[in-house]
Amino acid sequence: MSESRVVPSGNVYQQLFGDQCSAKSREHPGAEDNAGREDDGEGDAEAVVRLPDAVEARHQSCDILQRVHQNKKIQHQEAVRHVHAQLTHLAQLCEEQVRTHSVQLRTKLQRINASLHKLAQDMTHVQQRSLQEVLCVWSSVEAHMKEKKSSVLTFELQVNQCERLRVNKIRPVLRRYCHLLEKINFLPCTNTHMHIHSQATMLNQCLLANRRSAARLLLLLHEEALQQEALLRLQWEESVSQWRRSQAGHMLQEFRLSVASVDVWRLLSEQQTFHEADQNLRQLSQRRCDIVKGLGSLAPPSLSAALVSDWLAQLTAVNQQIDTCHADFLHQLRCHYELMWQDRVSQVKRCQVRG
Repeated sequence: MSESRVVPSGNVYQQLFGDQCSAKSREHPGAEDNAGREDDGEGDAEAVVRLPDAVEARHQSCDILQRVHQNKKIQHQEAVRHVHAQLTHLAQLCEEQVRTHSVQLRTKLQRINASLHKLAQDMTHVQQRSLQEVLCVWSSVEAHMKEKKSSVLTFELQVNQCERLRVNKIRPVLRRYCHLLEKINFLPCTNTHMHIHSQATMLNQCLLANRRSAARLLLLLHEEALQQEALLRLQWEESVSQWRRSQAGHMLQEFRLSVASVDVWRLLSEQQTFHEADQNLRQLSQRRCDIVKGLGSLAPPSLSAALVSDWLAQLTAVNQQIDTCHADFLHQLRCHYELMWQDRVSQVKRCQVRG
């Protein structure tokens, strides 16, 4: 084995080759003029054999590559922590906004449901109310239901707006993150893109999960609102039916009582016109009786055709007067009945309008 020697760090092989060539020239100064000139291949082989078997560096090599690699690693880890912090902050900000909108929606829905519950209780006590008041109850229910649906739609728009803002803020963060990792160059470009793709895929899955949850919540809210409106509608229709039946029964009872309480003959007796007509009839009836009794005095020999004619004329005149009084009395009675029944018909029409 050949000896080993220590050489300084640097261009080691070039220095070794130069040293060996110089040593050979000093030991064989006339080798180039030999007549026989050995083949160049043998000289080179001898020179190679005389090279040292091992080379030891005088000083350790510099650690620039290791330090550069370590710095890139630290920068890469710092960039990863920074982007995770930004994404976490965006998620917390979006979550806080959605929570605020949810609390506002819950407060508003609780207030509306309390008002609807009170209106539902009022529907069960509509017997003593007018038709206008009953209709106003349902108008109030419709207004509250419209406000409830509008609140749910507003919440849907707010949630969608929060998600869009979050997505619009995540995109530039991922772009900057990708460019920064490519600039740091700790990982190969393909590995960097795969890492960004995995992060983006995870974020997309989270966003889709949030959207599914929000859609499910909104569907439940709309379904609950429609069911509540349908139940209140049925309850209101039942209340209106009960109110109509109670009003119809009440009006019918009043009409029967008013008709039964009217004594036509008592009313006629209280009026002066009917009283005078009755007195005239009584007088005429008495006069006719007297005329009929006077027929007994018409006997022979005082009987004559003139006396009979006069008696018949008097009786005919009294009968005509009695017929006239009867006709007048019937006419007045008919007019009174017509007025009374017109009043009853007007009461029936008022009952129909109220019903």
